[in-house]
Amino acid sequence: MKNLFDQNVLITTDGWFYAQDGQQYKGVWGRAKVCKAVDLLGFNPRRSENWFVLVGAGDEQLLIGGCQIGYVQACPKPPHRPDVLILKSGTRA
Repeated sequence: MKNLFDQNVLITTDGWFYAQDGQQYKGVWGRAKVCKAVDLLGFNPRRSENWFVLVGAGDEQLLIGGCQIGYVQACPKPPHRPDVLILKSGTRA
């Protein structure tokens, strides 16, 4: 799995999360990088996640706790299939 990072991946999470647009999602696509909590937060949380995945770049960057990641797969192009509905917050996108 380590070789999947630093390239575009599709990550599916165990639970819903809020993104910058205020919508809830269960997955994210983009270039991913694994980071230690101490490098991101400046300290090591005692009762929390000790690693995260940063997805995207710049203002579009999203942070996902490692414990929330269900699946990671290589995905060079953004996932899009007209016959598959994308669900956001329980509504159709």
